[in-house]
Amino acid sequence: MKTESRFGTKIREFRTDRGWSQEQLAEIAGIATRTVQRAEKDQTRDGETLQAIAAAFDVTVKDLRTNYWVAESHPPKALMIAAAEDFRTAIQRAYHFHAYRSLVEPRPESEARIGELVEMVFADLWAMDPDEKELITSYIDSIREPLAELKEMGMTFFSVQERRDVFIKGERPGERRPMEDVTYGHYFLVPVDGCFREGSDGPRHPLHRFSARCEEAVKTLLRITQKELDMSVALNPMYVITAAGGDASAVQWCDECFPADEDGCRISWADLEKFTGLTTEQMTNIIEQARVLAADTNDSSKVTPH
Repeated sequence: MKTESRFGTKIREFRTDRGWSQEQLAEIAGIATRTVQRAEKDQTRDGETLQAIAAAFDVTVKDLRTNYWVAESHPPKALMIAAAEDFRTAIQRAYHFHAYRSLVEPRPESEARIGELVEMVFADLWAMDPDEKELITSYIDSIREPLAELKEMGMTFFSVQERRDVFIKGERPGERRPMEDVTYGHYFLVPVDGCFREGSDGPRHPLHRFSARCEEAVKTLLRITQKELDMSVALNPMYVITAAGGDASAVQWCDECFPADEDGCRISWADLEKFTGLTTEQMTNIIEQARVLAADTNDSSKVTPH
C-alpha cells in the first residue's frame, strides 16, 4: 500500500466555495481554462500551475493536497501441481482466500468420482496457514492418494497465486480501511497435457499451455477467470491441430509455450510420446508404413485395366 497526493478535489472545493467558475479561476490564476479543468481531474502535477492556483485562493500548495491510499498488486505466480508436496509451495504463496474451477469435461461414468476426489483435496485447505508447518504436512499426506488417482485419470491442478492490497468496509459510513498483501489462491483442474486459449470462436487468440513459465499464459488465465470470459480447453495440442483440419499453421501459437524448432514445428517428439504413449521409433515406423501404403495406392491407381 502506498500513499499518493492529489490536488483536484481541494481545488474544486476551494473554487465552488468561492462561487467561481472554472473560467474565473483561470483568469485570476493567469492560466488557461483547460489547465484548470485538467488540474481538477488530477491530470496535471505541474508545480507552476499548482502555485498559480494556490495563489489565486490565497493558500499554499500544501493546502490543496489530499493524501490517498493506493492499492498495489504484485505479479502473479503460478505452479503446476505435479505432486502433493507442491501444495506446500502454493499455500505459502497464497493462504487468505482460495477458489476452485474445473476446466475438464469428465465422462459421465467418472464425474461423481472426480467430484469426490476434488472434495478430498479442498476440504481442509481453508484451515491452512504457512506458520502451521505440521498441519500442512498432515494435510499434504491426506491428499496424496486423491491427487494420484486424479493423475491416473489424466487430470491435475494448475495453481495461480495473487498478492495485492485491498480496501475493506470500515466502521463509519463510507469508510474504507486498507489491508496490505492479501493473497488469493486459484486452483484449476486441468488435463495433464492440456492447453487453452481465450474465446471459443477459433484461432483468434494464442494457444497456451498451462505453464508457470509463461507470464502471458498466467495473465490470460487470470483475466479469463476474473472477467468470466469464454475459453477453449483441449486435452493436448494435437486435438487443436486436428480441429484445424490437420494444419498446424492455422493455429496461433504462443511462442513461449510452443517454441518453434529449426523446422518450424511446435510439437516435439517428446510431446508426441506423452500424448500417444508410443516411442519415437514406433511413430516413425508407422509414418513410414503409411507412406509406403500411400505410394502403393497411387501406383495401382495409375494402372489402366484392359
